[in-house]
Amino acid sequence: MAGRSRPFRDGQLTSARQDPVTRRRISYFPAESKLAIEKSVFHTSHFLRRMHVRRGYQVGPRLENAWAFSVDLVVIAMVFWVASGLWMWWELRVTRGWGTLCAAAGVALFGFFLMMI
Repeated sequence: MAGRSRPFRDGQLTSARQDPVTRRRISYFPAESKLAIEKSVFHTSHFLRRMHVRRGYQVGPRLENAWAFSVDLVVIAMVFWVASGLWMWWELRVTRGWGTLCAAAGVALFGFFLMMI
């Protein structure tokens, strides 16, 4: 994962580590032979912004805008996929029982994974 490093006073080295969920700041204090890892507080708005912005090599605003546009297209496609699936489930009465069971299992799994974050 990408990070930035810079030396501080007394030879201290600090690096910001980009993590998919929360950022971490890693500081090394050579005079004390001490390593400190600080984890930032999770904020939904920061998480969504980090997932939407391209990370890595600096290549210019055109590629970064193309990346943001492709993320938007994927989100639109996923919303359409879910909506069309719900519409088909409603129209095909034979599959409503199985569809309800699968939807409930999906919601339960989503809740489980959400609690594990």
